[in-house]
Formats: sequence, C-alpha cells, structure tokens
Amino acid sequence: MWGYFGDALDGPPGTYYDSRSEPVTYFWNIFEQVLIRPTLLDAFVPASLKILDSDGDETLLTKLQHSFDRLDTVAEFRLLGRVPFEAAAALQERLVYEAGGLAEPRIVVLMCEHPDLITVGRAGSRGHVRFSNDQLKHEQLSLRWVGRGGGCVLHAPGQLAVYPIVPLNLLGWTVGEYLRRFQRGLVEGFAEVNVRGEMHDGSFGVWGRSGLLANVGVAVRGGITCHGAFINVNPAMRRYAFVDVFPPHSDPENGKSVMGCLLAERQAAVRMSGVRAALVKTLSAAFDCERYHLFTGHPWLSSAPANAWKSDACQT
Repeated sequence: MWGYFGDALDGPPGTYYDSRSEPVTYFWNIFEQVLIRPTLLDAFVPASLKILDSDGDETLLTKLQHSFDRLDTVAEFRLLGRVPFEAAAALQERLVYEAGGLAEPRIVVLMCEHPDLITVGRAGSRGHVRFSNDQLKHEQLSLRWVGRGGGCVLHAPGQLAVYPIVPLNLLGWTVGEYLRRFQRGLVEGFAEVNVRGEMHDGSFGVWGRSGLLANVGVAVRGGITCHGAFINVNPAMRRYAFVDVFPPHSDPENGKSVMGCLLAERQAAVRMSGVRAALVKTLSAAFDCERYHLFTGHPWLSSAPANAWKSDACQT
C-alpha cells in the first residue's frame, strides 16, 4: 500500500504494511493502491468504497496527472510468427474486448506474418485486384473483405503485419493523433534499418522509391484500435503488381499505387528480425511507453477454436 505520501514510515519508502487483522482507522491518509488479503474479501463491501475525484467544486483530475499516467503506460509486444489471418483477427477481437474493461491504459502490439491472401478494406474494391477469378484460383489466393480503413492488401510470407491495440479514450488521444504517432513510429523504425520512408498529406501509409512500404489501415471499436499496418520486408514481389493498394493517383509524386518493399529500397538483405526489433523500439517511443515487455506467441492462440486456424485459401 501507499500511505502518508511515503514520508512518515520506518518501512520501505512509499509503502505501508499492517499485519493486524482487527479494524484500523487511517484517518485522511492517501492510498494509491490497496491490497486486500483474500480471507477478508467476504467482509469487504464494494459499495462502501468511494474514489474522490473532486473537492466538490474543482476536479482533482488534472492534465498534469494525466501526463504522469501516460508515462506509466507499458507496451506489450507479441511476436506470433506465421498466423492465419482469421486467427489474428479473432485474437484482436478478444484483446479489444479485454481492453474495454481496463481502468488503466495498456498497449498491446501483435506482430506476425500471414499466409497468401488478399484483404479488401473500406476504401478498396474488387476492381483494384487485377487478377481474374481463374487467376486467383491458380495463384491459390482468396479475397476477404474486412472492416478496416485502407484499400487492398496482398498478404504473403515476408510481409510483417503490425496490429496495435490502443485504448484511445484512456490515453486521451484522438484517432488523428494515434495515426500520426503510429506512422511516425513506422518511419523512424525504417530509418533504424537505413530505409528512408515518407508520408503524404491526404493519405495514410509510408512510401519509398519502390512504392508503398507500409500500408496503414486501422479500425476503432469502442475507443480501442485494431488492425494496423502491413510492411513489405522481403516478400516475393511478382504478384504485387496486380493489386492496387488504393486508387491510382493522377499525380505520380503522390506515390505508386502498388506496394514496394524494404529489400528493394536498400538493395541489400533485410532481416525480418531486425525490422521487428527496430519497430519495438520506435513504436514504444511513439506511443510514449518508457517500458515494454516482449513475448513470443500468445496463450489464446494455443486454445483458439479450430475455425480460427482454417486455411485462408478459400473460394472468392
């Protein structure tokens, strides 16, 4: 427990521990966190607990307090390996649901690769995929319409999917601020691996000389973000010429309408592990997280329903 502002005890600084089982009167001491012994839970009356957020006339929740809260936000990065798109989408839904019940902000970022698949966002259409139905079957590609921003994305091994689950309401961010932070983290991450990325006004994503390097398409559900960015690190590029990531612009300076890749930008080998490590660092900074935890896999994936692991190669 925290008590007396941490300045009037003989014990560890900032803590208060009382081992007595009888009632104790604390008067007007301030507690940031209270831990209750499990055997006392039956005697605890939640309705008797009151959290003071004002003194009657003035709020005690100041902008300064919120800025301190943000400094305490911790990012959790999950490296999932190669995961079917359906499984990653189901995991995101679960994490969004869990984030909706949190009282303090926590940012979870999933990083994975997907098997071959084309997804179509709200700005995309079948006309942006220049494969015929017969060609799609020959290439063993399926089309899946998804509820995210952005247009069409061809997924394949060698492309890194980055899915941040961010509680905007708890952090006090607008969608626009989140997107600016996210894209800045991507640009700075590319710089870590010696690739120059650029953003263009009026569209989302990060461009390079070879085309769109990071296709950004997000969704916000109940104030919590999902979906994210798709970064071509070193995939086989032959089929990308047949998929427009957004309607082609008449102004070529606004970037190509197809995806490029980091390998083409550097003209040298680019390791997926190096890109992931760079993005963990730069996204943590962009999201104001001074600390982050790094995990491989996620417990839910080992117990996910069978339909979440079905093949993405299905009929269009």
